[in-house]
Amino acid sequence: MPRAYSYIVIAQPANLAVSVADVRLWLKLPDTPPADAELESLIRSATRTAELSTKRTFINTTFRTYRDFFECCIKLRRSKLQTIQKYQYSVDDSFIDVPTDLYYQTDENDFSKIILKTDKDYPDDIDEKLQSILIEFVAGFGADDSSIPYDLRHALLMHIAAMWENRGDCDQNLSDDFLEKSLPAAARLIYTQNRLMDLHDGCI
Repeated sequence: MPRAYSYIVIAQPANLAVSVADVRLWLKLPDTPPADAELESLIRSATRTAELSTKRTFINTTFRTYRDFFECCIKLRRSKLQTIQKYQYSVDDSFIDVPTDLYYQTDENDFSKIILKTDKDYPDDIDEKLQSILIEFVAGFGADDSSIPYDLRHALLMHIAAMWENRGDCDQNLSDDFLEKSLPAAARLIYTQNRLMDLHDGCI
């Protein structure tokens, strides 16, 4: 099994995975309040559960991850990759850019990779310490909910509706146990069908 490197969110999504207006329409709620703040909280919580279940990032999010050494293949385990903003390594405790002519990045529907080019070598002056390689990148289906596949948006709406209808059933509002119990079978099936597999392929 590959080592489970951490991924730190350094810029949250600018938009929700489904809009409050769409949720209101789905729930047949009036256009006027109540509960916009509560609906937004339910949307964020359902999205978190969906992302954990599918291993996908729904709305573009900026992540930072580290590696301890160079390798021919580095897999970015957040999907779908949009852009790599930084690929740097530590020299004398300062991060500098990895030369762009040494590597390329793949464009994949699951987890994209940074690949060392044939007949190229990474720099050998890298500091010998943990987290000596820094990568910052943006991943997600896109910048707003229009980029999310229809079946996943439909599953989110079903999930949010179930949470709304059962919102008084849990004293600890929006706990992980509540989120799991509130997940409808149809939404669970869609999440499962869209789940990414992380097969061991020699990448770190």
